[in-house]
Amino acid sequence: MIFFSCKKYVEVEPKGKITPTTVSDYQLLLNNTTIWNVTWGTTEYLTDDIGITDATLLTKIAAREIYSIYQFSDYYYQVSQDDPEWNSFYKQIYTANVIINGLPTATSGTDAQKQQMTAEGKSAQGVCLPLPG
Repeated sequence: MIFFSCKKYVEVEPKGKITPTTVSDYQLLLNNTTIWNVTWGTTEYLTDDIGITDATLLTKIAAREIYSIYQFSDYYYQVSQDDPEWNSFYKQIYTANVIINGLPTATSGTDAQKQQMTAEGKSAQGVCLPLPG
């Protein structure tokens, strides 16, 4: 059997995307507010802090999964739907792992910068994980 190298296909830099290689690239990941500034939202509808009494508002949310959560339905999302909060938080964990694993081999930057940013990545990762129990 003859094996051909796929290196020229695998190592192609995707257009419009940045593969982090420098300390500066990893800093951009740490500063990306669209990844890190995400909070819980729909779970608030499961508390007694919210009572929807406005019929118009109730009609507007009835078409969304929020209504299922508000009504304590057995299933909030259909099998074909994603949970947007779940996806957001696991994107944070994934990004933190990219930072933690990639910084040791990053070009440029000092060891002190790499250690600081690794600590920030670990801190962000810890914040994203659900509490045990």
